[in-house]
Amino acid sequence: MSEAQGTFHFDLVWSACMALLVAGLADCDVAPVSENDFSGDDLVLTPPSVRTFFGGASFNPMMDSQRLSYDAAGRFVAICADQDRTSPADQAIASLQLASRVCDLLTGARIALPTREASEPVLIVSMEPRPVKGLGTAYAIGFEVPGLALFPGPNAYPEAIYGGQ
Repeated sequence: MSEAQGTFHFDLVWSACMALLVAGLADCDVAPVSENDFSGDDLVLTPPSVRTFFGGASFNPMMDSQRLSYDAAGRFVAICADQDRTSPADQAIASLQLASRVCDLLTGARIALPTREASEPVLIVSMEPRPVKGLGTAYAIGFEVPGLALFPGPNAYPEAIYGGQ
């Protein structure tokens, strides 16, 4: 392999998660978080909408002698906002209902990658309320997409260190 990360590319995982959400939420604006979603430091969303971002990754080495194989998990967040102008409580419930739809789509899903590989089942790890300026309450869903990460390790072999001597 010539790439920095092997079979489990988190950029591809994120794109595949986005495609899954876009297909399952045709009545929502689904997109990565961008600078257009902020007014100063405040999150501003036009409902119904879902915004996602990559929140990092964890790696647990497997037992290969070169330490090039890892159980990996990409951590992502989906922020869900919907509206109901009846009351603040009804607005929060509308956002929670959208968050529940997102959980239904993601929980247990195996993310298919363009490399023809699939993730382990998606894990929902948290759901927390978040204030949204001019709207009220959104819900941030934390989810993990586990899979196998393989690295090429071009410097893992003695010949790479000693120039083949």
